[in-house]
Amino acid sequence: MTTTRLAALGDIVDQTATVLQRAWPAPAVHYSLDYCGWQFRFPGERAAMAAATFDGDRVVGSLVAVPRRLSLGGRVEPVWLLSFLGVDPEYQRRGIARELYGTMLPKVADSGWPMIVFAKTDTAGHKLIVSEPEANGMVGTSLGDYVIHGFMDRGRGAPLAVETCDDVSALAIADGPDGVLCSRPDLLQLQHYTCRSEHRIAVVRDAGGAVVGAAVVNRTEYGTQKGREWAAIVDSFLIPPASAEALQSLLSYVVTELGTAGGPPVCTVPNVTGLDGDWFRPVGLRRTPTSYGGIIYSTRADHPFLTASRTNLEIV
Repeated sequence: MTTTRLAALGDIVDQTATVLQRAWPAPAVHYSLDYCGWQFRFPGERAAMAAATFDGDRVVGSLVAVPRRLSLGGRVEPVWLLSFLGVDPEYQRRGIARELYGTMLPKVADSGWPMIVFAKTDTAGHKLIVSEPEANGMVGTSLGDYVIHGFMDRGRGAPLAVETCDDVSALAIADGPDGVLCSRPDLLQLQHYTCRSEHRIAVVRDAGGAVVGAAVVNRTEYGTQKGREWAAIVDSFLIPPASAEALQSLLSYVVTELGTAGGPPVCTVPNVTGLDGDWFRPVGLRRTPTSYGGIIYSTRADHPFLTASRTNLEIV
């Protein structure tokens, strides 16, 4: 007999990591205790929240809401990023995922914050992110599909200078194009992006030294059919590169600094919102078969964020 309830993340983080590793077969992010701990400690006005399903003392399912900040048209607000849904394979097909949503969503609604959720398109998970928030009285707007892109450095080099941002307080993040919910981390959140050796914020500068692009980048373990290996990822563009040269320079930096030693010079770019598609082929950015759908929800039908059509937030 299983029970689903809200839980303190500090008490279940190790078991949650184990559930996620078992629930997501390769190829997938390896949800190590270190990686999950870093995600769950993401700072914000409120701490991350978790719903968990237990069989006795054993965690067999999880769903986590972590804080982020977004801006639209000059309005900056905290939001929940709902993710880390996992059900142990031995317990799947019992409605546990729906129970996790049913337990978590009233807590999200009570907070008054909007919520963003992503899921692979054309999957059971995508159906859940449509049906369950609506069933719990939330109003949603589709943020469209996000095709995962890959980049391979073919020796073009980096025409512009790229460096790790040592003083994140000096990073000036502006609103993006109309209709785009832009990631707007505060100082503590920016610092959190750089608190692990695998993470950093990279900035690209033009010949005059001006910042013409910035991105959160990381080196993450992936589970593959052959075991685990490291992968370089551009999580999000805090300041979209202003030119094809800036984009190429930033991506070349990522594969050089964070790529797997001895492996191919490649990286993954899950969210290309804000980039000019005409740059992709010349730079070497290519579509993959994988895509995610995103939705923004609120308990308020008139919330301004529901007018957005896209977001540049990282897909977690």
